[in-house]
Amino acid sequence: MAMKHQNKFLGAGVLAALSASLCCIAPVAAIIIGTGNVAANFSWMEPARPYLAGATLLILGYTWYQHFKTLKEADCECDTSWSARLIHSKKFLASLTIISLLLLAFPSYASLLIHSPETDQSIDPKNLNASTIEFNVKGMTCDACATHVEVELGKLSGIFNADASYKDGNAIITYDPKLTTASDIQDAINNTGYQATETVE
Repeated sequence: MAMKHQNKFLGAGVLAALSASLCCIAPVAAIIIGTGNVAANFSWMEPARPYLAGATLLILGYTWYQHFKTLKEADCECDTSWSARLIHSKKFLASLTIISLLLLAFPSYASLLIHSPETDQSIDPKNLNASTIEFNVKGMTCDACATHVEVELGKLSGIFNADASYKDGNAIITYDPKLTTASDIQDAINNTGYQATETVE
């Protein structure tokens, strides 16, 4: 009975860890799979991240405590099948703990999994009277979100440089106004699911 209780807690810990980082996992998935505005749909979860991370660590700690407590008691009538031994083993518990911790840490290494696109460097933008525009971008929660914006902007013609920052909540773009417009750029950002408004100086 204690083992079943332990497994439920462990499952809740993995789910909490996944939920804590979903706002940063979604942009990476969107870039890899090529889905449009799905990523920003989870940005509302970002404020809950510290609480979900705390819940994950508490659940994992409690699960390990229960595991060692059950081993000491060892007087229950337990299922001794191979599958039961695997699920209740220390290796299985350690594996799910590592997965949970990797999920929690995902925002810190998400940007290493994806790269900003190469912009058009074939012509010097200074010789083309290139324009620079800045947008305030709402909904970005990590570097993966910023890279997601940069990837989408890189698909437009005439983009020389696209620099998005989730910390500053903006995107600064240098582009050729003959090949693309400010409206096209804003639409490309909005199509990711984040909300872009042009910065007025």
